[in-house]
Amino acid sequence: MLHLRSRLLSRVRAAASLRHHLLLSTTPASPSCFVAEDFLITRCDLTPAQALKSSKHLAHLKSPANPEAVLAFLTDIGLGKGDIASAIARDPCLLCSKVDNTLTPRVAELLDLGLSPLQISTIITAIPCILRRSQCGLNDSEISKLLMLAPIILLEPQNAKDIVECADKLGVPRDSPMFKHALKAIFLASPARINAKLDFLKKALGCSEAEVNIAVRKLPHIVSWTEVKLIPTVKFLKMEVGLDPNYIVRRPAVLSYSLKKRLMPRYFVLQALKAKGLLKKDVDFYNVVSQIEKKFTKRFLDPYKETVPGLAGAYAAASAREAGSSKHPGIQL
Repeated sequence: MLHLRSRLLSRVRAAASLRHHLLLSTTPASPSCFVAEDFLITRCDLTPAQALKSSKHLAHLKSPANPEAVLAFLTDIGLGKGDIASAIARDPCLLCSKVDNTLTPRVAELLDLGLSPLQISTIITAIPCILRRSQCGLNDSEISKLLMLAPIILLEPQNAKDIVECADKLGVPRDSPMFKHALKAIFLASPARINAKLDFLKKALGCSEAEVNIAVRKLPHIVSWTEVKLIPTVKFLKMEVGLDPNYIVRRPAVLSYSLKKRLMPRYFVLQALKAKGLLKKDVDFYNVVSQIEKKFTKRFLDPYKETVPGLAGAYAAASAREAGSSKHPGIQL
């Protein structure tokens, strides 16, 4: 990455410097030689309507030298004509930026965050103002987490700011590994629907807002799940398994497992073993359902092949049933 960064920046600096000197030597100094609207149409491929709207941001320029240097810079870091047109239309002030003092150092910062040249090009096309300033008051680490999420980089800065502020309100620390997952979950659910989702979770689980927030901080993706997925799972865990709300919110991952293919079959295995007096003590339900299949088989099926000969087969059949089935008959031995 360091080699790539050095090579890219050296190439950009050299090309930008050469073109800048060429422009200075061939561009007349007369103020009348630069008409912003014409430049935006002929050199940046903007439509007349876009050029008219954007030209006011360039009215103070007396020469095309700096805009030409910016266009050369964007080309040299990999943006195509269409991408450049999109970036300029979104942020015409980009053409006023200084290549050496602003754009080149900013690209270096983005490379240091671990972004590839292709990712940087995509980001600039969608959020060109990132070359002139950081987003939303976030530090570089937080920007990295935000931009590495593919859907997020396509957002306007204000939308991204709304998502970040929503994550803050949910109490997910920005330095937490869960922060980037919270951003993605909020994006999928949309910030405007988060309050309604939290109200649903409080009602479904029968717990307080503070308890729901505990679950969200542990597993942010819970806010992006549909009610169709959550309602039957919550009902099963509370009514059948007998888990209380506090247990669930402190282990929200239990809600992420398939109801028909994991939660029900493993619960019925435990019930079958208890009915035959083969479990000497209570086992923690979450520890059971969170085990990988190999470990679960070794702990709860293999030791009982002789004492409960049909158990493994019944479990396999139950786990393989279609998730769309309206009822789950359990394990019949």
